[in-house]
Amino acid sequence: MTAIVELIEPSYVGEDRIRLTLDDTSESPKAFDSILINVDYSATLPQGVVPPLVMTVAAPTQGNFQERIFRRVPKTLTFRPREGGEHLVTLRECWHNRWVGILLVQVLGDRIQE
Repeated sequence: MTAIVELIEPSYVGEDRIRLTLDDTSESPKAFDSILINVDYSATLPQGVVPPLVMTVAAPTQGNFQERIFRRVPKTLTFRPREGGEHLVTLRECWHNRWVGILLVQVLGDRIQE
Protein backbone atom coordinates (compact mmCIF):
# COMPACT_ATOMS: atom_id res chain seq x y z
CA MET A 1 0.00 0.00 0.00
CA THR A 2 2.83 2.43 0.82
CA ALA A 3 4.28 2.08 -2.69
CA ILE A 4 0.97 3.10 -4.27
CA VAL A 5 0.65 6.17 -2.01
CA GLU A 6 4.27 7.11 -2.80
CA LEU A 7 3.46 7.03 -6.54
CA ILE A 8 0.33 9.15 -6.11
CA GLU A 9 2.02 11.78 -3.93
CA PRO A 10 5.76 11.40 -3.36
CA SER A 11 7.11 12.42 0.06
CA TYR A 12 8.93 15.48 -1.36
CA VAL A 13 5.72 17.17 -2.56
CA GLY A 14 5.17 20.48 -0.77
CA GLU A 15 8.69 20.74 0.66
CA ASP A 16 10.51 24.04 1.30
CA ARG A 17 12.91 23.78 -1.68
CA ILE A 18 12.81 27.32 -3.07
CA ARG A 19 15.38 29.54 -1.33
CA LEU A 20 14.52 33.22 -0.89
CA THR A 21 17.16 35.74 0.26
CA LEU A 22 17.28 39.51 0.50
CA ASP A 23 19.45 41.04 -2.20
CA ASP A 24 22.94 41.88 -0.86
CA THR A 25 22.83 45.39 -2.31
CA SER A 26 19.70 46.29 -0.34
CA GLU A 27 20.09 48.33 2.81
CA SER A 28 17.77 47.83 5.74
CA PRO A 29 14.31 47.45 4.16
CA LYS A 30 12.07 50.48 4.78
CA ALA A 31 8.36 51.03 4.33
CA PHE A 32 7.45 52.38 0.86
CA ASP A 33 10.83 51.36 -0.64
CA SER A 34 11.11 48.54 -3.17
CA ILE A 35 12.59 45.40 -1.66
CA LEU A 36 14.48 42.98 -3.92
CA ILE A 37 14.53 39.25 -3.13
CA ASN A 38 16.74 36.72 -4.92
CA VAL A 39 15.27 33.31 -5.76
CA ASP A 40 17.35 30.10 -5.87
CA TYR A 41 15.74 26.98 -7.37
CA SER A 42 18.81 24.70 -7.19
CA ALA A 43 17.24 22.44 -4.53
CA THR A 44 14.37 21.67 -6.94
CA LEU A 45 16.67 20.11 -9.55
CA PRO A 46 16.59 17.91 -11.60
CA GLN A 47 12.80 18.38 -11.87
CA GLY A 48 12.78 22.16 -11.41
CA VAL A 49 9.68 24.26 -10.88
CA VAL A 50 6.73 24.58 -13.21
CA PRO A 51 4.70 27.80 -13.48
CA PRO A 52 2.37 29.24 -12.41
CA LEU A 53 4.02 30.46 -9.20
CA VAL A 54 2.28 32.66 -6.64
CA MET A 55 4.07 35.22 -4.48
CA THR A 56 2.22 36.44 -1.39
CA VAL A 57 3.31 39.08 1.09
CA ALA A 58 1.53 39.14 4.44
CA ALA A 59 2.08 42.35 6.41
CA PRO A 60 1.62 42.77 10.18
CA THR A 61 -1.73 44.55 9.82
CA GLN A 62 -4.65 42.31 8.97
CA GLY A 63 -5.90 42.99 5.46
CA ASN A 64 -2.58 44.44 4.27
CA PHE A 65 -1.85 41.58 1.87
CA GLN A 66 -0.24 41.45 -1.57
CA GLU A 67 -0.36 38.68 -4.18
CA ARG A 68 1.25 38.27 -7.59
CA ILE A 69 1.00 35.38 -10.07
CA PHE A 70 3.99 34.51 -12.29
CA ARG A 71 3.44 32.63 -15.52
CA ARG A 72 7.23 32.41 -16.00
CA VAL A 73 9.85 31.42 -13.43
CA PRO A 74 11.18 34.62 -11.79
CA LYS A 75 14.84 35.02 -10.76
CA THR A 76 14.02 37.92 -8.46
CA LEU A 77 10.96 39.17 -6.61
CA THR A 78 10.11 42.72 -5.62
CA PHE A 79 7.51 44.19 -3.36
CA ARG A 80 6.82 47.58 -1.80
CA PRO A 81 5.70 47.37 1.86
CA ARG A 82 3.11 49.91 3.01
CA GLU A 83 4.10 49.71 6.67
CA GLY A 84 6.88 48.66 9.01
CA GLY A 85 7.11 45.36 10.89
CA GLU A 86 7.56 41.71 9.93
CA HIS A 87 6.42 40.78 6.42
CA LEU A 88 6.09 37.11 5.46
CA VAL A 89 7.03 36.57 1.81
CA THR A 90 6.03 33.25 0.26
CA LEU A 91 6.69 31.92 -3.25
CA ARG A 92 4.62 28.81 -3.96
CA GLU A 93 4.45 26.47 -6.95
CA CYS A 94 0.70 26.05 -7.66
CA TRP A 95 0.71 22.56 -9.16
CA HIS A 96 3.50 20.12 -10.08
CA ASN A 97 5.42 19.45 -6.81
CA ARG A 98 3.91 22.37 -4.87
CA TRP A 99 7.33 23.45 -3.60
CA VAL A 100 7.54 26.58 -1.53
CA GLY A 101 10.00 29.26 -0.40
CA ILE A 102 9.48 31.43 2.68
CA LEU A 103 11.27 34.56 3.91
CA LEU A 104 10.51 36.77 6.91
CA VAL A 105 11.52 40.40 6.20
CA GLN A 106 11.80 42.96 8.99
CA VAL A 107 10.77 46.34 7.53
CA LEU A 108 11.62 49.63 9.22
CA GLY A 109 8.80 52.13 9.65
CA ASP A 110 5.51 52.67 11.41
CA ARG A 111 2.67 50.18 11.40
CA ILE A 112 -0.74 51.06 10.03
CA GLN A 113 -3.20 51.89 12.80
CA GLU A 114 -6.23 49.59 12.78
